[in-house]
Amino acid sequence: MSELKKFKTDRSLKKSSTLDMTEGNILKLILVYSLPLLLGNLFQNLYNTVDSLVVGNFIGKNSLAAIGSTASLIHLLVGFFNGFSTGGTIVVSQFFGAKDDAGVQKTVHTMVAATLIVGIILAGAGILLSPFLLRMMRVPPEVTKEALTYLAIYFSGIIFLIFYNMASGILRAVGDSKNPLIYLIISSLLNIALDVIFIVVFKMGIGGAAVATVISQALSSILILIRLISSRECYRLEWKRIKIDFYILKQIIRYGFPGALQMTIFSFSNMFAQRYINIFGADVIAGQAAFQKIDSLALLPLISLGVGITTYASQNYGAGKISRVRIGNEIAMWLSVLITVVIGVTLAIFAPQLCRLFNNDENVIRYGSFFVRTASCVCMIRSINEVYTGTLNGVGNPKAPVIIKLGGFVVFRQLWLFVVTRFSDSFFLVGISFAVGWAVGNIVIAFYYYWYMNKRFGKLKKISD
Repeated sequence: MSELKKFKTDRSLKKSSTLDMTEGNILKLILVYSLPLLLGNLFQNLYNTVDSLVVGNFIGKNSLAAIGSTASLIHLLVGFFNGFSTGGTIVVSQFFGAKDDAGVQKTVHTMVAATLIVGIILAGAGILLSPFLLRMMRVPPEVTKEALTYLAIYFSGIIFLIFYNMASGILRAVGDSKNPLIYLIISSLLNIALDVIFIVVFKMGIGGAAVATVISQALSSILILIRLISSRECYRLEWKRIKIDFYILKQIIRYGFPGALQMTIFSFSNMFAQRYINIFGADVIAGQAAFQKIDSLALLPLISLGVGITTYASQNYGAGKISRVRIGNEIAMWLSVLITVVIGVTLAIFAPQLCRLFNNDENVIRYGSFFVRTASCVCMIRSINEVYTGTLNGVGNPKAPVIIKLGGFVVFRQLWLFVVTRFSDSFFLVGISFAVGWAVGNIVIAFYYYWYMNKRFGKLKKISD
């Protein structure tokens, strides 16, 4: 922690919207912080669902396929930046927990400066590389033209998306998860309205969907920018102070690069894994697509809890309260177990009904239900990943979780698929690869967490709160 003392100052600004997680009831703090994140994630998924519904129903299946074909490409490029943004969030949390306002200030202005530069690079790279990457992904010719139209408009405004992600990370780092939620809800409602206006009323086609998305993201960026500029707290943004502090940038890269690398490798891994699923035909592919939508919703509570424990651990680590970090991890783990038991049982019982929401074909429902029920069997194990990864990130060890997850979910999963398809054409063995990869990675990270914490910080000491 010696490097965090470099910008140490007294905190004199009065806080009203921040959440100091270094004092008070741990369970209450984690819940108060995580619930707005959950609502925001739910709203973001509604945002995407309505987008698909409007395009699919009012333009056609090729346009819907065009948007679908761009998802992995967008995630590949934007996800890499989001990894670095997470690094910035951790650094801000640690400075905030250490009552180091000067460190918070320098990190905020470094993050803004870096985001402006990266935004320009991403826009150019996205527009220039889109044709090549779509060909590499073997997107059908009848879909490619509309996909390129969507991507050209989307990447032209990509700076708004990454600025919002960066700025919301700053607010979350100081405990404010409510205002980013409000801005997200406003922009999501605007996106839904603009989708209807541009696509249904003005018949703008898939370009209308892209324009609606860019305008909505611009609004959320403006709202959160106003919040940063008008704030009188330690994270206030001042234009004249925007510049890169290379010491701070080094810390952001240190914490953020593992996550950025993980997102990139995961994207490529999922593209290769999809090939094994595709050989079983359209019914299996459609069933998996239904599962992915259901699974993304089911994981939202765990993802939100993981972000919450990251900020909680970062602040307390910055304050030197290691025992409080570890007790918070235990509380978050028991909370996640309770959540995943409820989710897993619900998924197992209602899998066919949930899949039927997306398609009425009986084969699609059968395969989709298989994927859903397989995931429900390892639901509790998957909760380990989010909590332990969040805590390890918060105490300054982001590399190990990435290596473990890559080993289990990427390397082991790919080896599993390679081997089983050489000796069998069983759909079952291919279908359970998702669950097997998660199970291996998350069991390993559980053992690693306790070994690392005991080695670095010693045995857990109880605290009063």
